[in-house]
Amino acid sequence: MKIVNSLLQSLISRFSPAWLRFLPRKMSFAICRALLRIPLHVPSGLVCKMAETKEEFEQAFRLMHDCNPRARHSPGLYLSVFHSLPETRVLIAVREGTVLATLTVIPKNRYGFAMDQAFDTSAFKRYGARVAEVTGLAFIRELPCKRDAVLFLLFKYLYQSCLTYFGVDCILTTVRLKDCLFYQGVLLFDRMAKASTRHELFSSQTVGLHLHLRECYGRYAELYGTKSRDRDLFDYFTSADPALLLSPKKTLRKPTDPNMSPELLDYFFNVQTDFFSKLTERERSLLLGLYNKKSAYGKVLPKVDSRSKFLYRSDRRYTLPCSGKITLGLGNRVVSIEVHNVSRNGFSASLGEPIRFGDSLSVSIFADGRPVVQLQAYPVWSHELVYGFNIASCTPDWEKLIASQQQGTTSTKRVA
Repeated sequence: MKIVNSLLQSLISRFSPAWLRFLPRKMSFAICRALLRIPLHVPSGLVCKMAETKEEFEQAFRLMHDCNPRARHSPGLYLSVFHSLPETRVLIAVREGTVLATLTVIPKNRYGFAMDQAFDTSAFKRYGARVAEVTGLAFIRELPCKRDAVLFLLFKYLYQSCLTYFGVDCILTTVRLKDCLFYQGVLLFDRMAKASTRHELFSSQTVGLHLHLRECYGRYAELYGTKSRDRDLFDYFTSADPALLLSPKKTLRKPTDPNMSPELLDYFFNVQTDFFSKLTERERSLLLGLYNKKSAYGKVLPKVDSRSKFLYRSDRRYTLPCSGKITLGLGNRVVSIEVHNVSRNGFSASLGEPIRFGDSLSVSIFADGRPVVQLQAYPVWSHELVYGFNIASCTPDWEKLIASQQQGTTSTKRVA
């Protein structure tokens, strides 16, 4: 998350005066937390939400353009291929129809992350962990209210959305070196290792950070839980404010719902810019595989040669009605499942009770005449009590089961 707007400097400078950088890290972090004052008064009319309309997206993209010195997209809109992905979300702080601040959440996807060019994020993507990159933090030049109030409210919305909507375990971001004291000392981010190569978009003063959300919950409680209300970041981030932090509307009800309608996608990537026409063959192929080509999206997405070696072909699904179980957490609580269909990389099933997103789960599937299939899988979508799972790791028995489906030789059984 590159903080490039000068309006943010006064906030950051409170936590990062030059002399703090020469102190031992623990001492400088402690001083940063001692200086923390949370703006409890929210300006009238200020709310945080996900961008949904053309006007909201356009204002957000213009803010990103104005705050990014490397932006070269005409006419004044900052777009990346990640903004065209279905699961990307643009979060905004808006007041009376004017977007005051914005940031973008990019869940794990086939493209990877923008920061992959300069930082090694592979360790965060293993074992089915739900990871998201947070980028594009930008503020309007003339804020009509205190910028601290806007920043903290937007961060609160980010924190709660990642946990309850995206089901994210860990968020990754990039900041300038001079801003690290605020992110590490106050928000408790940890540093990442740099990649062996450096991309032109990331200077030597750019630092990669990560925050494990479920772990930081306890750390926030320990460090801030006994402080006064204007210093209790734990209470601030975890308290509900439904009037200020708006839930997404029906079109964005699930984190897998497309970020933009076909009309909006066409407007920003074909009409206002020629972004889609400049994508590489690989980028066009990957993007096409993320949408239903037979829907209205197929008419606005870039065309791809059907013979392209990059064209994504989804795994074939096989109907496989059978039983199984999921083991949850350290308490070994068991939830029964009824499997509907399977593919090489996932399956769908009805569950006996709801489960939360973000966790890698131990799954056992029972197929007649075969050993019990053991998997590590994580939920990626749900509708009522029907869940779709991606497989993080599996035993050879799963590959054999899929192979038998291809040959049509498997019978199944249900177990209590």
